[in-house]
Amino acid sequence: MLQKPDIRELKAALALVGGGGFAGAAAELCISQPAVSARIAKLEQIFGFPLFHRRTEGTELTAEGQALLPFLSDFNLEFTQLINKISYCKRATVKEVRIQLDASRLSQTLGSSRICTDHRFASATWRKIEVTENWRNALLSYESDILLAGSFLGDGECDRIRTLPILRQPGLTCAWNPEFHSFSEASFNFPAAMSSTTIFPAESLARGFKKFVDSWCESTYGFQPAETICAHSETDAIETCRHGMGVLVLPGDAEERLNLRSHGLMVAHSFRTLLPEAFIYGIRYRADERNPLVLEVVKQLLGEFCTPQKTSL
Repeated sequence: MLQKPDIRELKAALALVGGGGFAGAAAELCISQPAVSARIAKLEQIFGFPLFHRRTEGTELTAEGQALLPFLSDFNLEFTQLINKISYCKRATVKEVRIQLDASRLSQTLGSSRICTDHRFASATWRKIEVTENWRNALLSYESDILLAGSFLGDGECDRIRTLPILRQPGLTCAWNPEFHSFSEASFNFPAAMSSTTIFPAESLARGFKKFVDSWCESTYGFQPAETICAHSETDAIETCRHGMGVLVLPGDAEERLNLRSHGLMVAHSFRTLLPEAFIYGIRYRADERNPLVLEVVKQLLGEFCTPQKTSL
């Protein structure tokens, strides 16, 4: 009978496939390179054939390894989903709700110490959405219970996710430091701005936004933004722009929510008529959510944004 492999050995194989060789796999798994080698060797011993060709320039899957890769990937995905669902059930048992926030000013204000220590949110654990993280998958896989994030043109939305919009804004906003760029607010030229270095928010901050701008520039002007800088937060984006490193391009009416001119920047709006509610920042949760505590926290969060002093949002 075939000996059953350990999940750690299967993850080592997938990490090695991901690139970066044994050093990259070790860094991803937070173990030593010899430990990765040992796990791969154990897996190959169990299977009875090599999974990788070892070469000086790196590793490459054997034909057998290629044949098994889809099954390894599916198994790892299902295992991860199982762990996430177990974690979700445990959170329900201990009355805990996991909330993820993007790096926008709105999210960071809400996630300030005043809110996090509010007795009404005593059951909540707060976590920032990582730059490379797919927040849609985090919600659907039960890794998180509630998300506060922005998306452009409904990117990431689906029937399994319910969104309570907090902010709906048109088009996009460009901003620049007049000490470094000669653009005029009155006669701003969008394609000319895209020909220079542009600063975009990370995908986790404005899902689908850069994809739209790239597609628009390609189809309308015949080129994509020449050189881009990825900003991990709205604060980073503003600071990068202030230092003259490029033209800042943000979704929606960024002047209204971020007061860009107070930072010495000039501002121009685009696509406001064409895309009247393109950018939506909102509270997102699973449409089939049955945990009453999650639904209660959603209601509490919505109340935070709907207090009289925040009706302008």
